[in-house]
Amino acid sequence: MKTIPLARIVPKSQKGVALVAVLLLLALMSAMAVALVYKVNHEQHLQSADSGNTAAYYGAEAGMEKMMADLSLLYTQVAAPTTCDIANLQTVPPPQSVVGNTYPEYVFTVPGAGGGCVAPPSTVQTISSGPNAGLEAGIVRLSLQVTADSQAGDEARLIRNVEVAQIPVFQFGVFSDSDLSYFPGPNFDFAGRVQTNGNLFLAEGAGATLTFHSPIRAAGDVVRDQLANGASTTAQGRTGNILVPTAPNGCDGGQPACRNLTVNPNDGSSKGGPTPTYSPNGTGTVNPIWNSLSTSTYAGMILSGTTGARQLTLSFVQPGVGPVEIVRRPLPGEAPTSLVGESRLFNQAQIHVLLTDDPAELPGGAGDPQNIRLANVQLYTTGVPVAGVGNTFFAEAVKTTDTKGGVTTTEIGPGGEVNWQNDPTTPPANEATLVPATAPLLASTTTKVAGTTTVVQPWNLLDGYLRVEIRQAGGAFLPVTQEWLQLGFARGFNPPTALAPNTVHPNAILLLQMQADRNGAVAGSGLLIDPGTNSNITGAATRNNWYPINMYESREGEFRENQRVTPNCSIGGVLNLVEVDVNNLKRWLSGAIGATGPATEFVSQNGYILYFSDRRGMISSPSAGTKNGEYGYEDVINPSSAAGTPDQTLNIGEDANGNGILDTYSANFLGLGFGVAQPGSLPNKTIVCLAVARPNWVSGPRHGVRLVNGSLGSLPLRPDNGLGGFTLAAEEPAYILGNYNANAAGFSDPHSEAAVLGDTVTLLSNNWSDLNSFTSPATVAGRLATTTYYRVAIASGKNINFPQPGFPGVPQDFGTDGGVHNFLRYLENWGGATLNYRGSMVSLFYSQYATGVFKCCGTVYSPPTRNYAFDTDFLDLSKLPPGTPKFRDVVNVGFQQVF
Repeated sequence: MKTIPLARIVPKSQKGVALVAVLLLLALMSAMAVALVYKVNHEQHLQSADSGNTAAYYGAEAGMEKMMADLSLLYTQVAAPTTCDIANLQTVPPPQSVVGNTYPEYVFTVPGAGGGCVAPPSTVQTISSGPNAGLEAGIVRLSLQVTADSQAGDEARLIRNVEVAQIPVFQFGVFSDSDLSYFPGPNFDFAGRVQTNGNLFLAEGAGATLTFHSPIRAAGDVVRDQLANGASTTAQGRTGNILVPTAPNGCDGGQPACRNLTVNPNDGSSKGGPTPTYSPNGTGTVNPIWNSLSTSTYAGMILSGTTGARQLTLSFVQPGVGPVEIVRRPLPGEAPTSLVGESRLFNQAQIHVLLTDDPAELPGGAGDPQNIRLANVQLYTTGVPVAGVGNTFFAEAVKTTDTKGGVTTTEIGPGGEVNWQNDPTTPPANEATLVPATAPLLASTTTKVAGTTTVVQPWNLLDGYLRVEIRQAGGAFLPVTQEWLQLGFARGFNPPTALAPNTVHPNAILLLQMQADRNGAVAGSGLLIDPGTNSNITGAATRNNWYPINMYESREGEFRENQRVTPNCSIGGVLNLVEVDVNNLKRWLSGAIGATGPATEFVSQNGYILYFSDRRGMISSPSAGTKNGEYGYEDVINPSSAAGTPDQTLNIGEDANGNGILDTYSANFLGLGFGVAQPGSLPNKTIVCLAVARPNWVSGPRHGVRLVNGSLGSLPLRPDNGLGGFTLAAEEPAYILGNYNANAAGFSDPHSEAAVLGDTVTLLSNNWSDLNSFTSPATVAGRLATTTYYRVAIASGKNINFPQPGFPGVPQDFGTDGGVHNFLRYLENWGGATLNYRGSMVSLFYSQYATGVFKCCGTVYSPPTRNYAFDTDFLDLSKLPPGTPKFRDVVNVGFQQVF
């Protein structure tokens, strides 16, 4: 019998199961493989699609950023872009070769714009976002739309709404283009927004309080532990309170949301001074708690550069073109319609008062009879026929010498004059600034009688050429020099006021000379009476009855705080002034005097701008190659010298014009009317104040303008509605004497919206005396101020901050620009008197004509009781002074992606 093993016996019902199982397994594995392939393909497709969308989105974003950059650039290159200028930006999207996208839509839309090339419509409204939110501005609204297609065919569309804001500078209580300082000592409270394009240095005297009420913006650091000269605030005891609102209106009234920004612990944005990010020589470090303080504790009421503040600049400012150009004459060949041309106050002004040594530099040139030499020549050899007064001569000096036996003596001059002892000297012919080159000397006469040779040498005390012109409604300028001179140009011993009008030339607008008081050297006035006219004002015998209007500017003349009694003045501090009688200007514009005034255009600026430039004695800048409005002498700091002796080295703080050169090119042209030997004498060369500086011709670029008789009701207004205002723009230092746009009772109506913009602006009290400036040149003891009121916006320059020198006795704040509390310049002893000011304080540049640095508090001035307030009129754009400069800011107010 055959045996069969059990293991090999398989039931029929199980045959083929393995095959099926294998087939099922293979099918499952195939399905999984198919699913995996499908999944991979799907993910790759999604990834490809997402990559395409991302590329399209980033392409759209790149296009939008270019649109913003191009728009901002357009508004910095064109003063008034039209809709066509904006539309032209649509033709330059980002190139496909760079971004890899194409742009089927790249559009700037100006809502409400009509056809043609017109100015975009603008509205006056509040800026809605950004660090300048809350300011009133002229707003141009635009919509930017961009669609980008990626190479894969994907598409992304973005829309952004923007505002182009024109922000008037006088809406700020305080603005500074450079570093800004507060260290007032006594309590100080000045409302209004604060903005600096640099660092903000905050300090206050122990036990005192500095109070802010509005947003504060510093595009650099907020520094609590140092002054701008590097000195420690705590070491100087400046540990008082700095109150900053933590919410709008938080420091008003009962101060419901008002916090002290402390120095210990340090609540500033930096420690140890400004950081290198915001200061070239900064060594400070970032304060780690600042971001939280600025954005949370203070809720954005105080911002630094790290928390969102950004610079605001005038539209024309660019490398090589600084903000100071706003007060300067145009360069030769410059188009008035250029960006800088349209921004110059010279081109905005309806009244030009221009003085120079060479008539070829004036409109109309040397042959224009309205370019008049301030000398008794040409049209006016017998004097100027002043209406209602008679022929009046320009100020003229004379010296008579007798020589006999080799001995020369000088005769006493007309009217007992003993102060014209030195003939003016003139530069070499190839360096002369005046035309003719022998000016101011006039032809001498020589006679010989009985062995005595007598030489009579006359010279002009004013000289130079004057042009006055007005812009009429049609835009053309009309010269009115002769008309203004024939209204008068002289006054008595003191400037006119509302209570003491000008009795010499009652209708004079420009005052060029004053009656000679002979410095009190003779009994009585010392004025000669002409026998033909029986007058000391008119007639041939009166030509020597006049002095120029000179003053001693101790900040310019004294290089150090060195209070002392001295009869001597530095030649660099003697300034010759032209005065503007503001009330007579108003009368002329209204037609009350003269004939042409009512023809002056007033609509474009909502009032009047008078532009003043006195370039007599000015030298061409070697680096600029032309006369450009500068003094030309910067060697004024000299930190190693306790006396400030010039060291011919460019020290920190001296390069006011930023050209990298120590400019001293004007020095050899100073003092020529005072008998000073040149070349070689520097601006700190001293002369006798009374006998030499006060009654003689001032040479070199040492001139200025002074507003007088400008009390309440005396400033020009629009003749059609009695609104608007008056602005003085000056290339040189400007001075305001006495109550201005106010009276002894204070601030009231009808007032004018007023401003003064100049290289510097100095406030002189009702008690100011030019004579006292010469009798007390280096001590304020003889220059006593009285309480005075000023209602005027002021925009001007200041000096550069520099490290505090180490010489013995250096004042604590020497090296600073004086701070906000000293931005309004003084030259008197204000102790016990109050300076009442209502306006806006704006520093746009470093002063380049008045280069004397800040000094306090016995040589130049002693501070007043400061009653300062921001003029809230300026929050209403219809009440801004004529010619108010404006910043431009392009703000993103809305952004969306369209799916």
